[in-house]
Amino acid sequence: MKHLKTAILYTALSLVSLIAFAVGILFLPEEVAIHFNFEGVCDRMGSPWVYISLPAAAALISGGLFASALKEHKNTRIINIVLVALGAVLTTLGWVFFALGAQGTQLGEKWSFPFSAAILLPLAILIMVMGNYMPVAGRNKWFGLRTKETLASDYVWEKANRFSGVLLFAAGALSAAASILFSVLGLDFVALIVTVALILIVTVISLVYAHNVAKQVPPDEQQNIQETNQGETHGNN
Repeated sequence: MKHLKTAILYTALSLVSLIAFAVGILFLPEEVAIHFNFEGVCDRMGSPWVYISLPAAAALISGGLFASALKEHKNTRIINIVLVALGAVLTTLGWVFFALGAQGTQLGEKWSFPFSAAILLPLAILIMVMGNYMPVAGRNKWFGLRTKETLASDYVWEKANRFSGVLLFAAGALSAAASILFSVLGLDFVALIVTVALILIVTVISLVYAHNVAKQVPPDEQQNIQETNQGETHGNN
């Protein structure tokens, strides 16, 4: 019941934000900046209704919250926290772009707001939230480092997600610092490169680590993995 209340409250707030966003768009120019090149210069104009995709996506997260609340399990709280954080980031980004459109940036003009701090910082915080909860999430098919090896064994899942969660949290912290630093220096694109590079590095290292852990599982756990795989095979047949 507690998680259902969270889903209802989130749905109400996200719909209020979506309606306010839609009303606000009516006051924006018919054409606004919708794309920028790597130098931060507007190279495409379009309808401001493009911006509504982000708060609309945030509102759709309500479905995931209700599904999680109605299927109570040990990871419900963690999944809810991550989904709410994702929704908050999408809503924030939506209003950031709304503010950008309200500034009246024209084709060929450079953005006049701290891109990396306004956009990459919320994403970095989301990465930190995910990294914080990965080590305590139980084996599931929705959240965490999900590979064939981790989904087949609690042992591999726990070790791999604990390791990956720490790396992901550190990557988020470094990305947050980079977004602020390079925003001050006026090198927003560098902050984007740093964030993407960190995520790719963490992903590759985590997958390699999970694969290596799967090769070193204790004999008793190896038996559990074989039984799990056999059960899945029979289930598919």
